[in-house]
Amino acid sequence: ATMDGPSDEPVVVPLTRELSFNELAEDEHSEGVPDTPGRQHTPEAHDAATTTAPEGDELAQTSATIVPSTPPAQEGEGAGSSSPQPSEPDAGEQAETPIPAESAATTEQHEKTIEVHVGEGDDARVIAVTIVPSASRKPFLGGFRSKKSGTEFHNASSQTPRRVRAPRNELFHRQTQTVQTSSGTTNQQQTARTAATQMTTPGCFVPSVYDRTLVPRPYETAADRQRRVLEKIIILQTYWRRWLAKRRVAALRDVRHRFAAWKQTEIERKLQADEAERARNVNRRVHPTQRQDFDMLLNSIQTWRTEQQDLIATLPDSAQAQAKADLQRQEMRYLTAVERLRHMARVENKEVSVQTFLDKAAEPRQWTDKMYNKVNTMETPAITRARLLRDQYKALQMEDLTREERMAVLETIRATVKPHEARVTKEILELIEREELLLRRGTKSDSLEGLRKRTLNLFLQFCETPEYNPEAARLLKVHQTFSADVRLCSGCGRFLANKAFDAAPTAHTLGRCRSCSRVQNAATARVDLSPYEALLQRLQQEESSRSEPSRLCFLMSGDDVHILVDKIWANRSALSQHAEMHHLTLTRWNTSEPWAPWNCLLVTQDEAAIHATLEDPERAYADALVNRVHQRFAQARMQFRRLAAQDEVFPEAAA
Repeated sequence: ATMDGPSDEPVVVPLTRELSFNELAEDEHSEGVPDTPGRQHTPEAHDAATTTAPEGDELAQTSATIVPSTPPAQEGEGAGSSSPQPSEPDAGEQAETPIPAESAATTEQHEKTIEVHVGEGDDARVIAVTIVPSASRKPFLGGFRSKKSGTEFHNASSQTPRRVRAPRNELFHRQTQTVQTSSGTTNQQQTARTAATQMTTPGCFVPSVYDRTLVPRPYETAADRQRRVLEKIIILQTYWRRWLAKRRVAALRDVRHRFAAWKQTEIERKLQADEAERARNVNRRVHPTQRQDFDMLLNSIQTWRTEQQDLIATLPDSAQAQAKADLQRQEMRYLTAVERLRHMARVENKEVSVQTFLDKAAEPRQWTDKMYNKVNTMETPAITRARLLRDQYKALQMEDLTREERMAVLETIRATVKPHEARVTKEILELIEREELLLRRGTKSDSLEGLRKRTLNLFLQFCETPEYNPEAARLLKVHQTFSADVRLCSGCGRFLANKAFDAAPTAHTLGRCRSCSRVQNAATARVDLSPYEALLQRLQQEESSRSEPSRLCFLMSGDDVHILVDKIWANRSALSQHAEMHHLTLTRWNTSEPWAPWNCLLVTQDEAAIHATLEDPERAYADALVNRVHQRFAQARMQFRRLAAQDEVFPEAAA
């Protein structure tokens, strides 16, 4: 509200309380204005102005314009024509809201002037207040409606325009540096929590059980506090770093324990592998069944003979002749025992091969249906015939049969063989009749052993004939006719296929076949090639698993690996001088280049795994070792010069 006093400047008049509408106006037609302006608002008085003067606030917060009282003569001239001109608003006041032009006539007709009595006694004054209703309807900005009376209550911003705060330029003013409290003082002494301080008085006893005596502490300066805080920080950091150190030590201890457990497991695994390898070698010596087993026996005899010859060389000349004769006789006994074991193994292997042949002929045809991922089987009349012959052969092979059971088996064989007219069938029928006659006479089974073997061999010949067993045609080896891929063996004088010869890189021609080479090895050098063949197999498997395998290792044989390992690398690891053949392997020296005899290193399997992680072995190893390895590479190029020439002429075939 603005008051025009004796002077032309507007005067701000503070109100000591809220003025009700009945005190501001005496007009009977001004109904609907709420009793508490600024807090509630009814729909009937939505456009009416509100005049509130809370304590400590200014009259500029209201929308009423206060003008000095005018004479009655001026009042009769009309409220619309006597509306005073608003003065310039102060920094803390708000300028009057302009009235739109289209609603000027309506505003002039509804303007009302009331008199307000301010002060008491000599200071009492009468102020004329002109009420200008708003022509526009203010937007609804929130509120609530009473369910009992239906009165709508709006917030203050929907009834009173906001006060524009003047910018504060003097930020260094005292008001910006001092906190104003509710008591008006800068030092507030009231505690945040109110506590009772009643004392013991006559008629009122206050127990002192939970009383405490407060003693003032020593005064602490800012430097002392900073020093104390720093000490506490150091203590916290000490415990934190101690916890970090304990966790790291625990992690390292766990790694050490796991490494020790892994190391112990590896040691036990290697010991078990060595023990299994030793047991397998002993079993191979006691019960040899394969060619490699007999090569190992002959190699052991040759090693024993070399040791005995060294011992004989230390004897006097008169005793050496007798010692050499005894050594020769002992060697002959060992070789005879080996040949006896070879014959027994040949018989067992033949029986196993016969059983395998009959089982394969009786197996049904199988194929996998890729659409349904199912294995389908099919039996043909030829497969049924092969199964029948297999069962009859097994029954004919049985020994623990009574006379009646044996007669029944022979009758079954006669029914199977009799429909076919051939020389082998006639012999089988004659042998069956002879055995039946001897069985009727009560001949013992031991006396019939030779006859039964002849019958069994002839029946096996009958089963292997494709005319009587069609499934045997796909399992028997077909004799090849003479062609360009057939060579003459200089040892045995037979014409054999090229696959029966070893195309060794160190050989110039295909001289002897594998069988003649083994016979020559058993008669002269007696070298056990099984460890070198196993080493070659490991090398080929390793190269096959690489993205760019080398083909040179697939052109080498066991003899070539024996030359490479024995003559060039001396059967020892180039790094640790380990001599166990089942622990050694041939790995690449430079992993970025293909494997070749001049790019390989003989090391153990553990050393090969570490060597594979090296990017440049020339810088990783000592110069002496590198020079020695390059010397071995030069020897390998000279020994396998044919492979070296092939590598230079056809690099894509050898890489």
